[in-house]
Amino acid sequence: MVDTNGLPVHLALTAGEAHDNRLCSVLLGSLLPHTMLLADRGYDANWIRELVRQQAAWANIPKKRNRKDPICFSSYLYRARNLI
Repeated sequence: MVDTNGLPVHLALTAGEAHDNRLCSVLLGSLLPHTMLLADRGYDANWIRELVRQQAAWANIPKKRNRKDPICFSSYLYRARNLI
């Protein structure tokens, strides 16, 4: 997990074949209230969005192609992360 400037804030390692989202509960447990999580669509899961909501933060994650229910997502904010 990195901050607004792309500097590491928290680090956790997984086994080589494990998906990174297995550590979301560990890494996002320290998410500050009223912050925004920007993540790629690999992290589009209801349980991750709920975990972020419980931290009083907002998850701006693009939806996977197979997602049926609508989500709130700002493509403008998502693209702006690359401008830092």
